[in-house]
Amino acid sequence: MSLTSVIIPGSITVLGNQAFEECKNLTDITIMDGVKTIGPGSFSMCKNLKNINFPDSLIEIGSNAFQWCMKLASITILKNVIKITENPFIRCKMININVSEDNPNYSSRDGVLYNKDKTRIITVPSGIKGNFELLSSVRNIEKSAFSWCTGLRSLMIPDSVTYVEWAAFEYMGNKQTICVNKKQSEKWHKFWKGGCGANIVYR
Repeated sequence: MSLTSVIIPGSITVLGNQAFEECKNLTDITIMDGVKTIGPGSFSMCKNLKNINFPDSLIEIGSNAFQWCMKLASITILKNVIKITENPFIRCKMININVSEDNPNYSSRDGVLYNKDKTRIITVPSGIKGNFELLSSVRNIEKSAFSWCTGLRSLMIPDSVTYVEWAAFEYMGNKQTICVNKKQSEKWHKFWKGGCGANIVYR
């Protein structure tokens, strides 16, 4: 489609699955107050999308909602969002995910999305680079949390992590290293390494 900008009126409460999928010329989206749900894949593969605002009315963001939005530089989760399914931002080369301090369900630190008390890590922007060590508060790593984080050199998973969902590190490659506690990893999902090509170093 040749759309470059779109305004979604508040009379549309739910954006359906894949509503604007592959609108490759779309650069700007304005979502008016009244929209409550962004469905799975709603803006998937909008590869030139640069700007989007979320209204206060938004409560849910579906899985893969913004996957492959390669030019989306940052995003802000507002106070009323109560449900974010899996990793809606897979393959986005984001700099930051920000969360309103008034949101009782989610938080962010250094551009990474967590639940409020930072016991679950939900989304790590795929544009992140260098070495990364999880916060000691983290207990769970969600499905696809580190998907396509190909700029990371190494990832240190502390002993505090009690469970890792399947495919948490998919598409990480053989030039990357993930350091884990071997005994602890035996309690994780049996496919926690699914789709991951990184070097696993056990300690």
